[in-house]
Amino acid sequence: LLGQAEHDGCSAGYVFLCDHNTQSECETLRLFGAKSADLGQMVGCIAKETKLFLFNFKSRKLIGPFAATCMPSLDIDPGAFEGRFRSQVRVEPLQSPLLELSLSCRLVCGPKRTVEVEALLECLWHGTDEGPCEQLEGEQDVDQSIDLPPLCASRRDVLRGLHTEKSLSSRIRDFWEDVKLEATVATIEQRLALESPERTYSDVDCHEYYDDDD
Repeated sequence: LLGQAEHDGCSAGYVFLCDHNTQSECETLRLFGAKSADLGQMVGCIAKETKLFLFNFKSRKLIGPFAATCMPSLDIDPGAFEGRFRSQVRVEPLQSPLLELSLSCRLVCGPKRTVEVEALLECLWHGTDEGPCEQLEGEQDVDQSIDLPPLCASRRDVLRGLHTEKSLSSRIRDFWEDVKLEATVATIEQRLALESPERTYSDVDCHEYYDDDD
């Protein structure tokens, strides 16, 4: 049952799509729908704790948050959505009145990670998708004595998938790799200058030194 403990594999959030016509049905029936092929994903990802959002891809309006009141199933209301979206789940608002805003980017239907859910909620709370994603602020755990490029993504970047938890760690790792490589090259240049002003070195020499230094 949906009311039991959160099951394995569930997501922090889930976005459903609608247009102007189906939005009114979703709001009136308190029912979200997707294609039949999406039922397995919905069952595997939606639990009691999962925050649900409705996104009108025509107006780019985001509405939420909602919570599921039943397990996703086929044809909960067979007459809904003219039978086009048979994978359905009953929902209820998590607050009243519901929050809504127009986003500057499009969203993809499906499960969302914690950082994406936080970005969606922050968008609704602030009324805009501009500004830094507060969920990512303070995650910069590196030597503060060295100037770093800004690593905190905007809410818009998170929603566009341009900045994820994985890419954040990748950017930090890439930065330190660049610093290390620059320091290695500088050391080689100093040694060569001391040994012979006319001596040159190849990229192979540089990489061999770099590997040995590890």
